[in-house]
Amino acid sequence: MAAPLRFVAISGSLRAASTNTALLRHLTSIGAEHGAQVEIADISGFPVFSQDIEADGLPADVTALAESIRGADGVIFATPEYNYSIAAPLKNAIDWISRARNDDGVQPFSGKPVAIVGSGGGMRTMRAQNHLRQVGVFLNFKAFNGEFGVNYFAEKIFDDEGNIVDEATQKRLAEHLAGFVDFVKA
Repeated sequence: MAAPLRFVAISGSLRAASTNTALLRHLTSIGAEHGAQVEIADISGFPVFSQDIEADGLPADVTALAESIRGADGVIFATPEYNYSIAAPLKNAIDWISRARNDDGVQPFSGKPVAIVGSGGGMRTMRAQNHLRQVGVFLNFKAFNGEFGVNYFAEKIFDDEGNIVDEATQKRLAEHLAGFVDFVKA
């Protein structure tokens, strides 16, 4: 039996009851049945990006996550949509991680397969996901074009503990993960 693919998952929301982080938690719980190990990264300690801070060296948590991404088979982003775009914590983390170049000058996202999910309002974070794909063009990541987003205002998708209780959403998220696994293996 082949070893599972390892995916680093990053939520763009720092809120304790984040439905975006809840999507990632669900992926961690179903990963094994799809041949994947999903690990949620913590970006809450990243300072706001500043070249002044960078001049003193990358923060240790940035370096650690950059190395984890470099060794992963893929990355899964969960982004809310704020003002029609990517959430600031996620963009900040991407900005920091992209500065962690190896000895050949290559940043961790280069050539890395990336899937995007999101939980938000009526547009289901599709505008933010599109902006994230645009950032990915510069970073040279390989975007999985499958789309997954939920409108958590329209229906009962999550319970009070942040678990996905809607069976159709569980099924769509599992299909999205399976598609991403196939994309990475191809």
